[in-house]
Amino acid sequence: PDQVEIETLCSLISSGTELKIFKGSFESAALDVNIKGMAEEKMQYPLAYGYSLVGRVVACGVNVKDGDSLIGKLVFTFSPHCTRVTVNGDAIQLVPDGIDAEDAVFMPSVETALSLVHDAHVRIGENVAVYGQGLIGLLVTSIMALQTPSLIASRSPFCSITTFDTFDDRLRISSSLGATSALKPISASKAGPFDVSIEASGSPRALQS
Repeated sequence: PDQVEIETLCSLISSGTELKIFKGSFESAALDVNIKGMAEEKMQYPLAYGYSLVGRVVACGVNVKDGDSLIGKLVFTFSPHCTRVTVNGDAIQLVPDGIDAEDAVFMPSVETALSLVHDAHVRIGENVAVYGQGLIGLLVTSIMALQTPSLIASRSPFCSITTFDTFDDRLRISSSLGATSALKPISASKAGPFDVSIEASGSPRALQS
């Protein structure tokens, strides 16, 4: 009576974690102690994984507050990949009007990227390096490039945002999102110095750059 049924429109693949699970290269541990419902789930087979799902509410239990008004609403939930899912009524987040499902599904990734930017505490005028332009790295680049105070004429409030990756297509996207320079890692030693470095590649070599 307290649950909501959701018909899935899209769900986001966590490429790093899910590839690790697919290969079986993981130790038995809690899936994610920070997400309600996953702390008790172990990273072991059989396993239903995924934590970023967007869909429309198709049914509500009698105890769900304002259940009738939720029918048809676009919602986000930390749920595994599936065509339909049933979750507690307090486990959904309404997607604001004007945001498509394909954009809303990136919410956890944007949250991660924004936390990295906050933790880096980049100041105006500093040179920033972002190593790795996968999903999280590209979001970090985009968030930093968007922070443009109106009193500063440059495209970015930071002196420069230099990104590094081994894939040309990622570097092209990085440039389109606002990177001052998008380079291959072999150029890292000649591109600095940097005031702040953000590592988003997962490569030990990037940590030593």
